[in-house]
Amino acid sequence: MLFVVIGHNVGIWLNAPDLARAIYLFHMPLFFFTTGLTTDLLGAAGLNVRRVIVVAIQYLVLSIGMIPVGVLFNGNGSLTAQLAGILYGTGHTIDVTPLWFLPCLACALTYILCIGNAMKLVGVKSIEPLTIVLIATALSFVGAWALNFLHGEYQYILDWGSVHESGTFWGADVAILGSAFVLFGIGWRVYGARLGGPLLNFGFVAGAVIALAFAVRYGVRTDLHFRRFSPSIFALLCSLIGIVGSIGLINLLARIEYVGRALSVVGRSSLIVLVLHNGLQNRGAKVSLLPVLGDGFLYWAVAASLAVVLPVAIDRLIIRKVALLNSIVYPRIHWLARSHRSGVDCAPR
Repeated sequence: MLFVVIGHNVGIWLNAPDLARAIYLFHMPLFFFTTGLTTDLLGAAGLNVRRVIVVAIQYLVLSIGMIPVGVLFNGNGSLTAQLAGILYGTGHTIDVTPLWFLPCLACALTYILCIGNAMKLVGVKSIEPLTIVLIATALSFVGAWALNFLHGEYQYILDWGSVHESGTFWGADVAILGSAFVLFGIGWRVYGARLGGPLLNFGFVAGAVIALAFAVRYGVRTDLHFRRFSPSIFALLCSLIGIVGSIGLINLLARIEYVGRALSVVGRSSLIVLVLHNGLQNRGAKVSLLPVLGDGFLYWAVAASLAVVLPVAIDRLIIRKVALLNSIVYPRIHWLARSHRSGVDCAPR
């Protein structure tokens, strides 16, 4: 979530564009990957179906809840136009642009559910590393091909503005690619989690920094929001390298007790940070901080910090304390998996 906040910070693009491009090489694949860390491919079908439904509900609830912002502050048309934009579900038809990820994630999890059920039908009882890698790699190339070559056809067929930003049903190509990273996350949870030690994690971070700097220098571009993933092989490698480097960085930081606790808190509030961070650091901060701090590094750093701290505070002190708000934002659908008890949180990470 922290990489998403930094990557969406306008000041980073103005003052350190190469850093922003490096973050974009892996920050959305990392979101799908971390979802895989809490997904059981061969687990109870009801639990996986429930997770898809919860993510879809969260998208609708949060998007509808933000309609007053669009109507009152952005002047974005009538209530009917707002609702149509939510159903269309791309970044330029909803007021809270990052929410495009939720319906796309629901599509990706649906693919994962189908893959898991197919594996169980043919008698697969355990996850083999080679199987996961082969399926994930195949999906990544299919998704990359669809991402890079079919979006123009979408635009002509739908005739509703640009569809370069990922949407609900027309985000299927992004979701295919996203499901590949969910599978990589599932594989890492089963096998990669055994890799540890500060020296190895430092190596992950250092290797990722060097590789991503090289990739940015030589023109690799990855941006699932605007449907760019090319050249496919190098984009996939860069995304995976960035993901592994992120894991190494988190493991190193988590060794510091208070930092580890802070990261855990941010992780549990990631949904609210996703909803509010853009408006806080790129709109709200201009009104409250710009006149005081000026348009420099300090301003953008404080804006990014507030974009994390304020949503976390709202989540922990208001949403999770008020039972009604908690049940709306974090719905629990027990009837699909009554016989299956799990500690997995249904909120996307």
